[in-house]
Amino acid sequence: MRMILRLARPEDFDYCARLYFEEVEKELNLNMDAQVAGLRQRWDVTQVRIITLDGTDIGWLQSFEKDDTLFLGQLFVDGALRRRGIGTEVVKALIEEAARAGRAMALGLLRQTPPYGCTNGSYFALRTRTNASSTCAATERV
Repeated sequence: MRMILRLARPEDFDYCARLYFEEVEKELNLNMDAQVAGLRQRWDVTQVRIITLDGTDIGWLQSFEKDDTLFLGQLFVDGALRRRGIGTEVVKALIEEAARAGRAMALGLLRQTPPYGCTNGSYFALRTRTNASSTCAATERV
């Protein structure tokens, strides 16, 4: 099993939008045209990578660098493949990537997807440094 993060292409937007709205569409009665238009404005192909497993697209992430920090803004795994450690492996790979570059890493999570064991906030920051020290803390509610 070989998982890689490939650079996104503009034609990947529809795939990313499908995963982004996978659960929302089922639960809420939204104007999906407006929602997709909003996502398109926020979706920056230069910040997006597609998660592939054995050559098949299985998810995506959006991240960007600012100052000395790699920010992970969004991470989505195909619904049928969730709860198998894929997201964990992706986050570990990003932590290693940030560490190699001498950067910290910050991770923002939505209220409905709290990190395991975190019950006191909606935003979770994970900061790592190349000296192998790391800290995790709930920093602010969104």
